[in-house]
Amino acid sequence: MGVLTERRQKLVDALRDGSFTQSYYALQDKSGYCCLGVASELTRLEHPGDIVKYDSGDGTMTYACTEAMISAISTNVGDPWHSSSLQLIAPVIDFYGFRYNDAIFSKPITVVLSDQTTIVSEGLTDLNDLSELPFPDIADVIVAHQDLLFISDPDGGRLV
Repeated sequence: MGVLTERRQKLVDALRDGSFTQSYYALQDKSGYCCLGVASELTRLEHPGDIVKYDSGDGTMTYACTEAMISAISTNVGDPWHSSSLQLIAPVIDFYGFRYNDAIFSKPITVVLSDQTTIVSEGLTDLNDLSELPFPDIADVIVAHQDLLFISDPDGGRLV
């Protein structure tokens, strides 16, 4: 299993194991995390010197690149991918190898729930915030559609 696949599997496992409380419309708020917030938090914990988080003043937490990380990835300090309470920042996108910013699938997917409800989704934010799909179900979608969500892991491996 390659490094990217190991990181992705940790994300899937964290969404399944109940260690994060789910919330909506922000990476992290007083209630918990959205699925992209879980990805951001796991990345921050792996790289505490590169990513910090702070209270945005509106009940949400903002994830931000440290100055050293900003200078390593870009010269445009005002780039929105350096700091956000709503979307993934560049190091998180790179850490997991998401194909597109904000974890969008390369084409819309259809998810059929156990009650036969059908959801058409363009990305993980839709599943978390609009459909309020529980974390374990989002984890299953990530596994089922990993090729549409992530770049290939050069070292190989598949999520389970």
